[in-house]
Amino acid sequence: MLPASGDRVSLVAHHPDGTKSTGEVQITRARKPIVKIELRPSPVLLSSEIEEAILSADLFLFGPGSLFTSVIPNLLIDGLMDAVNRTGRPRIYIGNIMTQPGETDGFSLSDHLRAIRAHVGAEFPDAVVAQAGEMPREVLEKYRREGSLPVVMDLAGPRSSRTSRSSRPTSTPAGRPSVTIRRSWPGPSTSISWPSRPPGAEGGSVDRHG
Repeated sequence: MLPASGDRVSLVAHHPDGTKSTGEVQITRARKPIVKIELRPSPVLLSSEIEEAILSADLFLFGPGSLFTSVIPNLLIDGLMDAVNRTGRPRIYIGNIMTQPGETDGFSLSDHLRAIRAHVGAEFPDAVVAQAGEMPREVLEKYRREGSLPVVMDLAGPRSSRTSRSSRPTSTPAGRPSVTIRRSWPGPSTSISWPSRPPGAEGGSVDRHG
């Protein structure tokens, strides 16, 4: 594991009512919708180790994790997404299975994507891996007691519920890379959406192997 930056930074969340919360703990405790996350001080410089790792990567996996206090902040490191995008390699977002109290209450999968795209651009990501099946009742009850609910898989477009396996990313005739995944739960519970688009947008095809 490599640090995205060697700089000490603080997270600042902007809320719809015009207020701000600073720091991961205060952001979650505020229990307010978040419209924007920023890093302070800014810019935060990309570490040379991460830059080298980006250049040598075959594909990029983002998530799962706390949307506003983990996933998005790392994408805001100065130069990180530019370096990732220049490689032309697959950028895959692994969606959260459950909502997070104080950060993503009531969020569907498309809400997660809209939040990420608001920070890094509308062309991100290339594909999404999401939970589409039923989860064990005891797991759901545990999360419900903590205030979390399942993230609704509401992306438009074709889906695949098969487990895809390959030794390395491959490409479709159109040049779109396939995705290698494993199911989180028994049964046909994992869905691939390619390309990832919110409801109402035109979808694409899924390249499947195995």
